[in-house]
Amino acid sequence: MKRLFRFCLVLMGLFLVINVIIGYSANQIHNEVKEVEHFLELAEDVRPNFEESLNLYTAGAEESIQYVKTLRPDSENEYIQFISTVEAIGEQLSLHLDLESVEGSNKTSPLGNVIHYGIQFYGGQEDLNRFLETLEALPYFIRVDEVHYDSFELADDPSDVPTPNIDLLITLYVQ
Repeated sequence: MKRLFRFCLVLMGLFLVINVIIGYSANQIHNEVKEVEHFLELAEDVRPNFEESLNLYTAGAEESIQYVKTLRPDSENEYIQFISTVEAIGEQLSLHLDLESVEGSNKTSPLGNVIHYGIQFYGGQEDLNRFLETLEALPYFIRVDEVHYDSFELADDPSDVPTPNIDLLITLYVQ
């Protein structure tokens, strides 16, 4: 009988421990479920706010794209006007520009068709800055891809000074 009593006592203790462990685990699961439900409630509020923010952010994008498209020349006369304008900038800044279309590199970019131009001239850093500022102010969509500047103060041979020391590669976006 003592043996049976001990066995029952051990089983009751074991069941008690298992009950406590299961109860504790169930309580933790319940708390985690509550946290997830709270998170989902917050996420429901965030999603409309995110979509609204995205709509606000992209609302002006179409207008910007249309504006950029207006900056692109769409006729041969406008290309000639662009070249004439760049040459006029050179005259205005007293720079002898050598402007040429870089052949074989006219491609389609994500923003449309492009024409690459190479511009070379002789000048100092201030001449380069003034030229780039004036070029940037033009009513065209232009990207300066490369700028190579060789300082004439560092030239080894003084006879090399009159040769172009500034070389630019620009991209003109076209329709």
